Amino acid sequence: MKIGVSSYSYQQYLNKGLLDRITVIAKAAEMGFETIEYTGFDDIEAFDDKIKLACQIKEEAAKQGLEI
Repeated sequence: MKIGVSSYSYQQYLNKGLLDRITVIAKAAEMGFETIEYTGFDDIEAFDDKIKLACQIKEEAAKQGLEI
């Protein structure tokens, strides 16, 4: 079993600008999580922008050693 967290858990930090959608992943890894469930694409309207962000998230998660 792996211990994970949802990106939603960091929403207060995101709202305050202390973390962004990518740095949330590094924070989760720093805190010892092994997986991350990613939410928060609702405010992005353009499909291509959603794909671009998803690719960035995938790349950063791999870099941090986290499963999505």
